[in-house]
Amino acid sequence: MKYDFYITGTIGEQFDWWTGQPGTTSAQVKNFLKENKDKEVTIAVSSPGGYIDEGITIAELIADHGKCNMVIIGMTASAATILCMKAKSVKIARGSLMLIHNSSQYIYGNGFSNKKKIDAFIASLQKTRSELDTIDKALADFYSYRNGKSIEDNCAMMDQEKWMTAQEAVDFIRQAAGNDIDIIFGVAINDKIGESIIVTVIATGFDLPRATMIETDGPASEKNPISGSGVVASRDDDDLSFGRISSVVEEEDDDRSGIPNFFNRG
Repeated sequence: MKYDFYITGTIGEQFDWWTGQPGTTSAQVKNFLKENKDKEVTIAVSSPGGYIDEGITIAELIADHGKCNMVIIGMTASAATILCMKAKSVKIARGSLMLIHNSSQYIYGNGFSNKKKIDAFIASLQKTRSELDTIDKALADFYSYRNGKSIEDNCAMMDQEKWMTAQEAVDFIRQAAGNDIDIIFGVAINDKIGESIIVTVIATGFDLPRATMIETDGPASEKNPISGSGVVASRDDDDLSFGRISSVVEEEDDDRSGIPNFFNRG
């Protein structure tokens, strides 16, 4: 089993200076899909997440292509799960983990403040909370597209902010996808590194258990170690499945000065 493309590292960053690891941008995904416009492709995903706007853009690029089969490997979270939800199929390998959670934004302190400044700060926090609530509902809708559950039910799952095992991830979408979903065993081998083993550790601020992989057939509405983007590797067919929408996407612009802070990280 071969992966045609890898989505790894921080979503929306070509290079993450914190981890020293390469990431994946919507521009990279767009170029790959353009080069494989009429082909069915298999894309491996192993990422802790990243920028929400980039994750949504990638999701729509994948949906617009229409022939993308996603395989979740290792510990994949946040925006990296969102981008999988509108693919033709989504799989997760046994032993892998998947995390969905609410959006968040860094809040700066207010320093020395009088009562007017405090009131203004509280109003600002309330506005930010409202914006985050709207974003959470929009993200939950991606999961609803795949699993057929209500936005409220998926928001409740996001509130838990817990890692799901491969089986739990399958159960998360089984309601709409049916009982044909199953867990599979799998391993990815990179021929370029011979008998070596690549181990990637990413600290995201959580106490993390060790990682497995899962898959789903179609979305509810319609009823395969990774070294870098675009590298082909052999893959075992042991995957688990999770279960569309086109959009016009502009070329990537690394200048985020015009993007509201609440769109920054997912």
